[in-house]
Amino acid sequence: RDLFRATDAFERRAAGHGRIAGLGLPVPTRKDVHYGPHQRNALDFWQARSDKPMPLIVFIHGGGFVTGDKADIPPKSLRRALDAGVSVASISYRFLPQAPVQDILRDCARAIQYIRFHADEFRIDSNRIAAFGNSAGAGTSLWLAVHDDLADPNAGDPVLRQTSRIAAA
Repeated sequence: RDLFRATDAFERRAAGHGRIAGLGLPVPTRKDVHYGPHQRNALDFWQARSDKPMPLIVFIHGGGFVTGDKADIPPKSLRRALDAGVSVASISYRFLPQAPVQDILRDCARAIQYIRFHADEFRIDSNRIAAFGNSAGAGTSLWLAVHDDLADPNAGDPVLRQTSRIAAA
């Protein structure tokens, strides 16, 4: 058990530092993309190999809204998605007490909206976006799946005009 924990911790620390010998962990296609105004509103993106728009799965880290990071994406899940031709994004969000939970949830919704706004650049099918996570990330994924759409057609910010809906959690 300790060996597995140590391996998972090593893979998480290694994420984003190139291919790790024997692990095959890919470098993000885009790293530290800021989807909102706050320092922690950042995502890493891995493009699936394809000439056409592909589905996207978004990883939302856990940590009880007080800890965690986009680098915590499970390497096996990342590899499995990319091998299946699915692009992947991993997002970070603000923590308590910097922001109340409802604002943290909206950070995650904004990440979805940002990606959707840039769907052509990311080469993703904006109708095929799913989310998953652990702990707080799992709850946030479910919240995104069942919450009313947060799109505001009158927003001055064009990102906020995009739908926050996801196809699966």
